[in-house]
Amino acid sequence: MDGQYTGDFSPLAALILPDGVRELSDCSIYGCWEIQLLRFPATLTEIPAYCVANCGLGAVEIPEDVTRIGEFAFYYYDWEQTELSAVTLPASVEFVGFRAFPDECEITALNPDTHFETEEEINQRNPDWAYRIP
Repeated sequence: MDGQYTGDFSPLAALILPDGVRELSDCSIYGCWEIQLLRFPATLTEIPAYCVANCGLGAVEIPEDVTRIGEFAFYYYDWEQTELSAVTLPASVEFVGFRAFPDECEITALNPDTHFETEEEINQRNPDWAYRIP
């Protein structure tokens, strides 16, 4: 698999990804409602779009080498179902995609230059998709 994993983790309550995994695919852990514990490998540099969306995480630790978090990466479409209420982004994170975390999640960025993508920016980047806030 050469450092990439795309799989079905849906029945798991905990997932510990081994060091050596360098990348995950979009939606790779999407919809794993029962996951409460997720450990990313220290070798990961990006958390892609929708990677962990709609999962029941109570907490998440972003590895020190992650520089980019894609849109809706940790988003949960039913806020009342998620326990992810706060996250700290390491200083390495330079970009956070639109709605990467649940709306009510408190985000602390250790890098004052971290860019948080806006609705306008995501629509410019994806003109055929054009996300609209309900």
